Amino acid sequence: MDQVTQGWSPYKGGKPKNPAPLGRGPKQGYENPRFPTIGPKDVKAPAGGYQSIISTAAPLDAGQEGRIADVQPTFKSYGSGSGDRSRAAFAAGVADTTQNTLQKATDTYQTDYRKQAEKSRSEDVLAQRQNSLDRYRQDVFRDLFDEDTRTRFSEGVKDMSQSFETVKRDEQAKRTAMILSFLGSMI
Repeated sequence: MDQVTQGWSPYKGGKPKNPAPLGRGPKQGYENPRFPTIGPKDVKAPAGGYQSIISTAAPLDAGQEGRIADVQPTFKSYGSGSGDRSRAAFAAGVADTTQNTLQKATDTYQTDYRKQAEKSRSEDVLAQRQNSLDRYRQDVFRDLFDEDTRTRFSEGVKDMSQSFETVKRDEQAKRTAMILSFLGSMI
């Protein structure tokens, strides 16, 4: 005999109870046992935190700055005349101006270098965080997809079981109608 006539049912002990209505959804950020969280709950940083190997140290130390700004006057006076003193003062003035210009250029270079290093370092750390966030999103979406697939599968099984029960009742009703029709024709 086939399963239709034996009274087979996918539910042991009859039809299951309908679940209670879910009600309102949970507030964001709070856990609720009726609405389980699927997937990871937070972005996981690497064990040592986010690190960058980009150095933000000054590219030139104080000794190098001193050697760059060490400007010797081009004229040295060996005499005591006014012309010698004027040329020596002019040479010292030019050397001081050159020294100040070199110090300013060195400071500008140091500042620009460190500013770019800080920017590069922050972009490096941000990129690492972005990678972790992207991985977190992928994990969440994978878990949601898996849960959705399981739900669709279980709902499909339930739908097929319900369809089977409906076909079974229809067959039983047809057989009963045929038997009654046959008995009615005999009378």
